[in-house]
Amino acid sequence: MLQKKYAADGLVVVGVSVDTDGVIPVRKFVKDFGINYTIVMADDNIQDAFGPLQGYPTTFIIDRDGVIRNKKLGRMPAAEYEKKVLAVLKPPTL
Repeated sequence: MLQKKYAADGLVVVGVSVDTDGVIPVRKFVKDFGINYTIVMADDNIQDAFGPLQGYPTTFIIDRDGVIRNKKLGRMPAAEYEKKVLAVLKPPTL
């Protein structure tokens, strides 16, 4: 939802799978749930950069400079999370 809504503003959503069973179950998940954003498979570099992960899903908001601006574990109401995304995507102007 957010990917499509804010793509023109520069939002890019990337899902990272840590599934150890390979790409076949990930492809099925993407198809079954209609995922509309890029999914990549985690490797050791990804795990080192973002880990240790305490659980799933773990979601990061990373700004245009590559700085992690928010990390959340688990679910959150969509409207509440959208506000967090917008705070980074469209910061207030002075």
